[in-house]
Amino acid sequence: MAIINDDVITQSELDVQLGTNIAFGGITNTAEILKERKNELYNMIKQHLLTVAARSRKIDEKQIDAEVQDAIREEERVRGGPSGLRRWVQAQGKTLDEWQREKRAGILAQRLQAAEVGYEVRPERDVSVTPSDLRNYYRANVDKFQTGPMVKAQQILLTDAQLGSHEKVVARTKQVVEDIAGGKDFSDLARQFSAWRPENGGNLGWVERGKGLDKRVEDFLFNCAPGAVSPPIELDGETAIVKLLDKRAAGVLPFEDPDTQQRVSVRLQDEKVNAMLRQLSERLWRDSYVWVTAEFKN
Repeated sequence: MAIINDDVITQSELDVQLGTNIAFGGITNTAEILKERKNELYNMIKQHLLTVAARSRKIDEKQIDAEVQDAIREEERVRGGPSGLRRWVQAQGKTLDEWQREKRAGILAQRLQAAEVGYEVRPERDVSVTPSDLRNYYRANVDKFQTGPMVKAQQILLTDAQLGSHEKVVARTKQVVEDIAGGKDFSDLARQFSAWRPENGGNLGWVERGKGLDKRVEDFLFNCAPGAVSPPIELDGETAIVKLLDKRAAGVLPFEDPDTQQRVSVRLQDEKVNAMLRQLSERLWRDSYVWVTAEFKN
């Protein structure tokens, strides 16, 4: 399928990776499959070029892998566990594997760029944005912050992995339900018991309909009044209790909201990292021998 300097990407290697993407996307059309094959092959070439360049710069790949795992754990914490991360990634039209490879490529690119100018810093410090960057980006891209209906909520998440068994989750859930009924503060209970963002009182922030929430949680939150607390909601190896704080109709997110500014920051940082990755990939491609079969050539 492709030759990169002295290495080869075989058809079987491409088929293994491609099978996951096609199964996830439900792709059956021949033209779409060919397009997906081409996209995946070029992604594999990019990953290979980045890895080889990292080795030539003596960048510790184990450290890169450790940082990727740290990033995954942090996203799981923020998104409410592995299933929450998976739903969030799928809402972006990606597989979890694709998201992880993009994350690794971004970290590698930042490390490579740092190494080339003679210093080494943690990747998250490489790409920064100022308050004026945020406001200017928001003004220039206000259409990107148009959303559907949203809810703001809190969550107490109890997981089988956290407590050791589902039976223990059931018992803890019963205790939490009784505490809520007895008037205990939801935030305090989240800080005490939740496996997800306990330090923030289980705050989910503003979440758009169809963008990251499990449908069972979403159905409750979008069909109740602010202040309502759900009964225990059984998920995959998890049990959630959620509280609706507020609702927002479809429209443009207000810049003054801290949650909006966080969204702007994430989007702007992602664009900066992606631009840096494109430039680096293009240069590595120019400096390497890359051959692909005729059906995949641009």
